[in-house]
Amino acid sequence: MSDRAKQAGVALIPAVGFDVVPSDCLAAMLAQRLPAAQRLELAFIALGGMSPGTTKTMIEALPSGGRARINGVIRRVPTAWKTMEVPFRHGKLMAMSIPWGDVASAYYSTGIPNIEVYTSAPPTQIARMRRIRFALPLLGSWPLKTLAMEWVDRNVKGPSDEVRTTARSSLWGRVTNASGKSVSATLETLSGYHLTTLTAVAALQLSIARQVPCGFATASQAFGREFILNFPDTDIEWAA
Repeated sequence: MSDRAKQAGVALIPAVGFDVVPSDCLAAMLAQRLPAAQRLELAFIALGGMSPGTTKTMIEALPSGGRARINGVIRRVPTAWKTMEVPFRHGKLMAMSIPWGDVASAYYSTGIPNIEVYTSAPPTQIARMRRIRFALPLLGSWPLKTLAMEWVDRNVKGPSDEVRTTARSSLWGRVTNASGKSVSATLETLSGYHLTTLTAVAALQLSIARQVPCGFATASQAFGREFILNFPDTDIEWAA
């Protein structure tokens, strides 16, 4: 498909919002510092709450379990397969593995064959997810899925305008090579929904201006690994 897009002069650039511009750029910057890395770990915490649409998407994905890239191949793994204490810039938080988009995209951006993505969650929530994961496939059934979606419609309102413009997102990443050497960094940026409006518009403007390659590319490949640093209140900090 990428070759056909190139021939047609079309750019195919998926995931130009919070999923996955900041994490993709962070992964690419990390890989640049350790070119022979064999493992990539990414984690994020997005404050401010989720919209009804995001919540419904998560519910739809739960029956399918988790995903991780292992030896170059995307593998199905249990929900909350792994946990770790993540040293975000403003403190350590527990996190669990999730089937985030970088499991797919970061492989193309970095060439790293083993990729895991984590999101921050309270230990009680992680323990609960692990206890009920055997039953999560039931959410794929029509009656339970319908009930879950109706619950979202009644109870999830999403972040307010004020929260969207003031909340922050924190990311952490680490790459490790075969000998155990690692490089890590944190990235701070805008709230997920606020950032998405900016990155998506910027991506469209660059595409219209023909400043991106034709064919398939990830965000960091199309716009440069430091693309995320062009946005307000966004910076990267390298671990000593």
